[in-house]
Amino acid sequence: KTCPTCEACPTCPVGMVQNCAYDDSKTQVTVADKGAEVLPQGDQSQPGNDKASKSGGVGSVNSNLAAKTLFETYPAPAPLLVTFGSIAMSDFVLNWVAHVQRLEGTYTKFLVAALDLPLLELCEKKGLPAITLAQEDGLIAHTDYFRADEKKFVRMGEIKVDLIRALLVEGYHIIISDADVVFMGDPWPFLIPNLARGAAMQHRVAAMVAADVLSTTDCIDEEEDTHPRHWLMHKEFNTGVLFFRGTNGSVAVVDRWKDRILAEKGQGLYINDQAVFNRAFHAHGGFNELQVP
Repeated sequence: KTCPTCEACPTCPVGMVQNCAYDDSKTQVTVADKGAEVLPQGDQSQPGNDKASKSGGVGSVNSNLAAKTLFETYPAPAPLLVTFGSIAMSDFVLNWVAHVQRLEGTYTKFLVAALDLPLLELCEKKGLPAITLAQEDGLIAHTDYFRADEKKFVRMGEIKVDLIRALLVEGYHIIISDADVVFMGDPWPFLIPNLARGAAMQHRVAAMVAADVLSTTDCIDEEEDTHPRHWLMHKEFNTGVLFFRGTNGSVAVVDRWKDRILAEKGQGLYINDQAVFNRAFHAHGGFNELQVP
């Protein structure tokens, strides 16, 4: 049947997922492309067939007791909400946690990526799952707002990417957001077809199943946002909210992102993780040309 949502079958409007079969009798979309799969009800973690290989996963980071319990009782592949910050941003981090804890949905597990030991200790006291790469001296001075310090902000970008990688290698599918983000509702129905509400939303979400990485943008453009193919791809990508599927494709993107950060850092350029992410995407040999095992 012709899909009443996009009227572009059998090719999905975003040009990624092939053989999208819309069935209005079941109000559900099924997808078949490159090993990506829409899992049946009851198993909606949706890892796809291209799972990340487990080398350098959560065993490579320092985890507090709550995080160790999380990893043991909620093993990958599974969706996970993640934020990060230092003790200087603890009010933001705790506000983020408070709103996530109010969410009602199938997947509400979360994790804090601490950029220094004091935030890890604070999370330990409050029973919040947290991980860190910080050593005893801390990776970023916790007395400062590190965005105001160029070197610390660049270092923050490196640490952020390393922590993302550890979770992806373990196989978790993560939404990572800045600590000043507030979730007013469950984000997972926008990413997992079986949780999507209504056939039209299921179809749109199913079109994203083939994507290893999804980015937000704060460039408002109503026409582009609803375009069947463009999807704001030429706008600035905002790393304040990113989704990574726990696949080798995501790990490859994160590795390319980290390589670009280190290369530009070595050139003495003023950089931040968002600007580098965008340059890595658009550059010759960028994300779209990655060779994934």
